[in-house]
Amino acid sequence: MSRPPRLWLVEEFGLGGIARYAADVADLIHPAVGVRVATTDAGPAPGLAAPHEVWFPVGSGAPPAKARGALLGLRRAALRVHRGDAAWFPLGIRPGYEALLLRALRARGGKVVATVHN
Repeated sequence: MSRPPRLWLVEEFGLGGIARYAADVADLIHPAVGVRVATTDAGPAPGLAAPHEVWFPVGSGAPPAKARGALLGLRRAALRVHRGDAAWFPLGIRPGYEALLLRALRARGGKVVATVHN
C-alpha cells in the first residue's frame, strides 16, 4: 500500500527567514495537507507544529560538518521524496548545491517548486 502524496518544505539552513517561512507555510496547511519540513539539526524555526525531519545534520558548523550535512541531505532527498510528492526549496543562495538538490528531489518522480530568495 502506498502512502498519500506529501509536500516537503526543504530548507537547509535551520534558522533565519527561510526557516521561518517554511515553518509558517507548513503550519498554515497542516494537517489538511501531509506536509513535512526538512531542515538542519539547528532547526526547525521555533514554534513549528507540523512534522519535521533532519536532512542536513551540520553539527558544529565547521566546513567538514557542512560538507557531510550537504551530502547526507542529497541522499535523504533522494530517499524520502517519492513519486507524486512535491518539494519546495529556495534558490539563489548556493547555486551549485541547489542544482544537485533539484536533481535529487526529481530522481524518484517528485515535483519541485522553487522560489528565488530575495
